[in-house]
Amino acid sequence: MPEGPGKKTFIVLVHLISLLVLIRLVAVAYNDIILKKKNLQNLSLAIKIIPDDAGNYYDLGLVWQYDLFNRDLNGAIGFYRTALRKNPLFSRALISLANAYQAAGRKREAFLAVDSYRKLTPNNTDSLWKVAVFYLVNSDRVDKAMEYFEKLIETDPGLQTRVYDVCYQMKLSNKYIMNHLLKDKAGLYPSYLGYLISHGKLGDAMEFYNNVSHKLINEKAGMKLCNFLIKNKRYNDAFSVWEEMLGKLRKRYYSEGSLLSNGGFESDINNGCFDWVVGKARGVKIYEDHSLHLEGRRSLGISFSGEYNVALDVIRQLVLLAPENSYLLKAYVKTDGLTTTNGLFFEARGYDCNKIYARSDVITGTNSWSSPVSLRFSVPPDCRVVKISLRRQKSRKFNNKIKGNAWVDGVQLIRLKTGP
Repeated sequence: MPEGPGKKTFIVLVHLISLLVLIRLVAVAYNDIILKKKNLQNLSLAIKIIPDDAGNYYDLGLVWQYDLFNRDLNGAIGFYRTALRKNPLFSRALISLANAYQAAGRKREAFLAVDSYRKLTPNNTDSLWKVAVFYLVNSDRVDKAMEYFEKLIETDPGLQTRVYDVCYQMKLSNKYIMNHLLKDKAGLYPSYLGYLISHGKLGDAMEFYNNVSHKLINEKAGMKLCNFLIKNKRYNDAFSVWEEMLGKLRKRYYSEGSLLSNGGFESDINNGCFDWVVGKARGVKIYEDHSLHLEGRRSLGISFSGEYNVALDVIRQLVLLAPENSYLLKAYVKTDGLTTTNGLFFEARGYDCNKIYARSDVITGTNSWSSPVSLRFSVPPDCRVVKISLRRQKSRKFNNKIKGNAWVDGVQLIRLKTGP
């Protein structure tokens, strides 16, 4: 800034602000001193009036232990011990005594106090947490901390995330957590896998999955892992997880010769992985129809209310395909009074590449099951995953609010030939 009145004004303002900040800090410190003095006076008076109240001695211990300007750990220890003589079952005084001993460098006495605290409150989750953290922070006994963390998450599984967070903050390895914290605790496997996924720990998630029995991973956790692997472009691993999940049900999901899962909608839709994902939009109802179907026991029904100009992927599915092959998609679509020129159509699009695009004719009006809708496409060498969708695009015409009903059944994806 150049010399002149402006610079002088700026300097004066800086000094004024600094002075105000200093005055504020002094006021806060003075206020703390006054409050401390008042607290000491009040507590000392309370002890004279009710000498057997352990809580007053405990409060005095806190005042001395956490005084910012005149900390007295030995004084705090004395008050905590007096509180415990008055009430040997006073658990808060015990853990505070342990912390005061630790701060004063009296480690042996600190751990004796912690051990007494644990025995006094053996199944209290707050106590288990405090003891585990105490061992983790104040000693090299990681195994001892894990012992209490194990008991903590057994007592309250809802605290798992909190425990796993601490383990990772302390740089404990995934393998260590598996071999100690989770050893022989199969019921916690899905939650731990979910934790790894939600925190983006791809390598640890796969290490865990590959080292436990897959029968112990429930369907919800398996779906999360599959979607997580797809997101990270680990398509082969994702499909292996998908096949593990299907197991003996594979024949129900894949009709003979088709590469699409659940093309007849005979199984419940999983909304992810390599099954269908159902879209959502105002004025659209998508449902399983047990009364109207081409084959099997049900079809997919779609109902448009006529109130909105909808843009929607009604259903979509990712398919893992072999490159340098050609494919045929065919499906049966029945409609009843489907309005607007922008009806429904099937689309094939490259999922992690932009070299695949094909779409069927648009379906509008009223149509029977008689003729399948179809489209063909080829997969180039650098593409592996294709997204198959049933879509409706927004219309730019004046009469654009879609109304009517549609049913879909018998969707198949067939490989036509091998090689270019």
